[in-house]
Amino acid sequence: MATIEFWYEFASTYSYPAAMRIEEIAAQNRINVKWRPFLLGPIFKQQGWTTSPFKVYPEKGEYMWRDVERICQFQKIPFTRPSSFPQNSVLAARLALCPDVSAHHHEFAKLVYTAEFAEQKDISLPETLATILTSMNIDAQQSLEQATSPNANEPKGRVAMPAMTFRFTTEVEMTLSGDSYEDIYLSFKDFMHGKQPVENPSQISVYPPESDQMFFHLDNETTTYEIPYFKGGFSEDIGRYCGNRPLKAAPVV
Repeated sequence: MATIEFWYEFASTYSYPAAMRIEEIAAQNRINVKWRPFLLGPIFKQQGWTTSPFKVYPEKGEYMWRDVERICQFQKIPFTRPSSFPQNSVLAARLALCPDVSAHHHEFAKLVYTAEFAEQKDISLPETLATILTSMNIDAQQSLEQATSPNANEPKGRVAMPAMTFRFTTEVEMTLSGDSYEDIYLSFKDFMHGKQPVENPSQISVYPPESDQMFFHLDNETTTYEIPYFKGGFSEDIGRYCGNRPLKAAPVV
């Protein structure tokens, strides 16, 4: 039977409906699920954010809440906007890695998500998590002591963001990153067609070169490929060079 890894963050709104359904869908397709908690906080910090981007950009946040509400309504999953957001999920994630809890990982995760996104409870509080553990007949005091000890397992993981470097001449190149190689390719295609200039960190606009000859390489590789000036789609121009690497951003240990 095949196995997939399900990376999730307890404070993530979109992880909630996914976590509530993944075991059922996996079972229907004869797939095992390995639950892997990770933390978004360190990733946000790398971007210069001190909180969720849904708080940094209020318009994006309001759309997200309406979108999650629609998803949950469609999937018949109870949903109530949390009283605080984002919630600190470090303790819950550490608990998920404790021996007694990890043996019932998916049950614990679903109960934590339900407490947060359906019952408006604060999952950063030890008492909230203790109630969940007790309902599972797990020794709450022992598990909480394990999760808060200096030797506690830390939720690990980072998001590998695909990147592509485009070179027009031996002197000029630009590197773009995004959620997937295809997203990067489409952004670069718009740039080359003059639809959208690309802003670099110095806020200097870069515009398309006049030459038709251009090359690219993926991530930190040294192998360079020539682009036939967008004569095909993503598969023809870029995808065939990606090999077996993940085409989309994905958490990795």
